[in-house]
Parts: sequence; structure tokens; C-alpha cells
Amino acid sequence: MNLKNTAFMDSSGLGALIGCLKAARQAGGDLRIAAVQPQVKMVLQLTSMDKVLTAYGTAEEAFSND
Repeated sequence: MNLKNTAFMDSSGLGALIGCLKAARQAGGDLRIAAVQPQVKMVLQLTSMDKVLTAYGTAEEAFSND
């Protein structure tokens, strides 16, 4: 998921990310996030979700790291 244009995230956005991650993993896949902006990164760190969702610099990097 490219978060390049996501400057703000609250608990609703975090819940949506968690829901996407859960659905992806239940289907045998994974969710990768890219281009995380500072405020979003802070939310991920405060909730320790940065340990579950690895952030990549770009979408291309997320796809190339298998």
C-alpha cells in the first residue's frame, strides 16, 4: 500500500490497515506499506505496529524485497 499521499492517520485509519493486514494474511499473503509520511510513522511507532508492518521507502522497494 503506497501511503505517499497520506499525511494524517488516526485510529480509524490504523484499524483499516490492520483489517487489510489480517485479510491479506488469511489469504496467504502479506501487506506491505511504502512511502510512509512522518505523522503516519509516528502513529505506527506509538502503537508498535511498525514492528508488524515493515515500511519501505517506495512501492518499488516493497515489491522487490521478497
